Amino acid sequence: MTRTITVSPMTRVSGLLSIEVVVEGNVVVDARAVGGQFRGFEMMMVGRHPTDAPYFTQRVCGICSAAHGYAGALAADRAYGNELPPNGWILRNFILGSEMLQNQIRHFYLLSLPDFVEFPPVPPFTGGGGDFRLGPRRTAEMVEHYVRSVEVSRKCHEMLCVFGGKIPHQHAMVPGGVSVPVTADRILKCLALLEDVVSFIDDCYLPDVEVLASAYPDYFHLGARPPRFFSSGLFRLGPRMEIPATPSGVLFDGRLEPIDPLFIREHLRSSWLEEGPEHFTPAPDKPGAYTWAAAPRYRGLAFEVGPLARLAVNYARTGTVYGGRTGAPPGTATMDRIRARALEAAEIARHLHRFLGDLEPGSATVSHSAKLVEEVASAMVEVPRGTLTHTMLTDPEKVLRYNIITPTAWNFSPHDDAGNPGPVEEALIGTILADPARPVEVGRITRAFDPCMSCATHVIRMGGRLNDGRDG
Repeated sequence: MTRTITVSPMTRVSGLLSIEVVVEGNVVVDARAVGGQFRGFEMMMVGRHPTDAPYFTQRVCGICSAAHGYAGALAADRAYGNELPPNGWILRNFILGSEMLQNQIRHFYLLSLPDFVEFPPVPPFTGGGGDFRLGPRRTAEMVEHYVRSVEVSRKCHEMLCVFGGKIPHQHAMVPGGVSVPVTADRILKCLALLEDVVSFIDDCYLPDVEVLASAYPDYFHLGARPPRFFSSGLFRLGPRMEIPATPSGVLFDGRLEPIDPLFIREHLRSSWLEEGPEHFTPAPDKPGAYTWAAAPRYRGLAFEVGPLARLAVNYARTGTVYGGRTGAPPGTATMDRIRARALEAAEIARHLHRFLGDLEPGSATVSHSAKLVEEVASAMVEVPRGTLTHTMLTDPEKVLRYNIITPTAWNFSPHDDAGNPGPVEEALIGTILADPARPVEVGRITRAFDPCMSCATHVIRMGGRLNDGRDG
């Protein structure tokens, strides 16, 4: 018997997401990831000044707002030919890294863990999915660490605020660098906060992931997909922020190649979008479409981005896991994604400690040119959920076209122009559901990708028309 199971809305994710799976018997034979909201920030940027990019695009999402500020500011830097002082590019990386640490910790404990651990039967933990395999002692430890993680993730945001001003939508990243001065007391404050975060990662986060991996070894197979990974390299170093701190590349067919942006194309066959003169335009009645997300493809193939992709590319280049540790190459399944995110958190913390040590109190943090030197400028960076690209076409006074390709657009993309599924859809296809009436596997596999549908969907309907962002 063939039937369709719909999980809508998918809870414990950011934004509006529904998952539809077609099941034959108890095997998933097809899947659709449905992004249910249209944002249109590219439309809002048209007509704006290029230097508005880090401010406007941060509002794409309150979860990873610094990520869009980072990419928008860097795209503006490329347009103006800015060369940042050391404090400027170091601080940008520190702000972004603080946001990434917060996200990785929060994702594991607040979003993923309730799929695997039986929490007390009180809101918001009512109606758990079942298949809980940890004993009472381990369960109690996990619940305690869940509570502690809220305080630790807050400290990550506090680090961000020391140099970013506030969160969400930090104020500090501007074209040319960061507007907040470097002082010794700010550095010491962040070092103290970072020490607490590192202790939690080492004492709780990493061990908890290994406990979960031991209890759920089948999830090293469930959620597997073809090993196609894309990473532009974690953090951007140097005055033009062109040097990745970790390896970059596209990994497929067992080989690692340099990224060529010319091979990236967004497919629209399954999206409620049409190509327009300035941006994608909404087409909510489009036949055959089922999501507001476009389908980015590289060489016509679906590539996964995110912590697992960064780890896989790093391993392919160096033969080691982060920190120079040897070990087996990562797989492509659900528990591989969960473990990769934890390993990356420890790696990010090491980078942040080094960034704080490289700051020079009293030295300049901003250097911005007043003359536009590039009409087309693009920034490709790594952010919590994977590769983020901002591209702008400008004249000296305004943006003519703006395009954003987010990590969740890559991972939660729909079927493309050739009918091939996106990465999450690939990961779901072939899954055997123990109980189709309670498809816990669907939630576990999906959440391991850390979806943020606010970022994935490309405007707000007001008064019966589409608001382009200029009339309030």
